[in-house]
Amino acid sequence: MIREMERTVDSIIEWFTQAIRDKETIPPNLFCEAGVDLNVLRAEDDDKVFDLQQIVARKKVSLIEEGKSVAEAKTIVEASDEYKNLCKQKAKCERITEFVRLSKIMSKLKQDETHGY
Repeated sequence: MIREMERTVDSIIEWFTQAIRDKETIPPNLFCEAGVDLNVLRAEDDDKVFDLQQIVARKKVSLIEEGKSVAEAKTIVEASDEYKNLCKQKAKCERITEFVRLSKIMSKLKQDETHGY
């Protein structure tokens, strides 16, 4: 169960992914708990985005300084693994944000269910 595992963004997301694939019933309190954890742990992933943005920007500047046009530099950078990793990391952060939003909704639904609304 999620409570007994190491708490990292990747392990929490992996646990929920597997539970959803296995069509397990997930108690709403686990969504809420995971949402809080993900919100706190997300800082590391945000830092990765900033680091990757800097790497990509430096690569673009380097290409422009070598005489490439801005359009050429942009195209070359967007074809790079660094840019691909940046896009993946941004998407991961967006999934974390959405998971936190959904966990709030699940918590509210559970609260409403408990109070008979």
